[in-house]
Amino acid sequence: MFAHRLALELSPRIAAIATVAGGLPQPLLARFDPQAPVSALIVHGTLDALVPYGGGEVKVLARARGKCGRG
Repeated sequence: MFAHRLALELSPRIAAIATVAGGLPQPLLARFDPQAPVSALIVHGTLDALVPYGGGEVKVLARARGKCGRG
């Protein structure tokens, strides 16, 4: 998730990111407007119990940790 944030905030300096099981946090969706294009390789499993593929509540040890956008 942090790689997504860096790509958004530092898009003129970052050419590409690769993430594994890290969706785009919902707070970033509202202001998703990078200054420059950033290539991305995103690997995300449909059965991920912590970060749901279809988006929604992120839970760790049954505690809510925020929401992510759709995978």
